[in-house]
Amino acid sequence: MKGEEHIKKRMPWLAKGAVDWLENNLTKDFKILEFGSGGSTLFFAERCKEVITIENNKKFYDLILDYINEPPCLKRQGIL
Repeated sequence: MKGEEHIKKRMPWLAKGAVDWLENNLTKDFKILEFGSGGSTLFFAERCKEVITIENNKKFYDLILDYINEPPCLKRQGIL
């Protein structure tokens, strides 16, 4: 799958075993901090209490917002 495919399928860009582990172990009590948004942002938003994504690419930031009805806390962070 290419990057945008992961977004459309709401899946992290990780090995299947890692995704399986996350699906079996994440709960609504989890708070997630990730660097770089994408399919993982959507994946976590459906399974966890809170997702904070630090993203420096406006294209991905805007793309993810298109897929989220009520966005988790998305903080756009510029490149230093």
